[in-house]
Amino acid sequence: MKNHQTRKKFLIHHKFQLKYSLGFASIVALTAVLFGYLAQNSIEKTLMGAIRTGAVDSPVISSLFEGQAAWISIHIFMLLSLLCLVLVILGVLATHRIAGPLFSLNRRMQETALGKYFEKPLQFRKTDEFQELAKSYNKLMSSLQSKRKQELQFVHDELKSILDNFQKSDKRDEEVHHLEETLHKIEKQLSMRSDYEGK
Repeated sequence: MKNHQTRKKFLIHHKFQLKYSLGFASIVALTAVLFGYLAQNSIEKTLMGAIRTGAVDSPVISSLFEGQAAWISIHIFMLLSLLCLVLVILGVLATHRIAGPLFSLNRRMQETALGKYFEKPLQFRKTDEFQELAKSYNKLMSSLQSKRKQELQFVHDELKSILDNFQKSDKRDEEVHHLEETLHKIEKQLSMRSDYEGK
């Protein structure tokens, strides 16, 4: 059974995605506008030069050339506008493959910090970027869960041993002392500050 994940929202992190999509589209649009201006200017110079030099004597042909220059200008503008729209859409789709995994990882980390336990590992879509981040996160969580399980097993075994000995023994003072030592070890572990605390 395949685990096929799809996202229905393409704008996952609006600020990030639009920033890069519009930035990319702006650069291409400026380049296209410059190209359009140079093309239009060249066409107008050629057509208007032909009219001014008298190469075209007929007013009908002069009017036709002027109309052609206006038609070309309008179509260049329309083409550039369409190009910018397509680039914004392509930018959103491209950044979706980046923003989606980062959003998923961030959400999972926040939920983990709040104490939520996940049985299934974090998984991105096959076409998403940052696959290695999901693998690293899953490896980290596996390691933390294994360490926690070992610690709980240690506490369980110690408390069970104390309880068993306490029930069998007439030397309850020794068992109370052993329990105090065990609690001291646990308190020592709990008081150790990790580098992640307070960040």
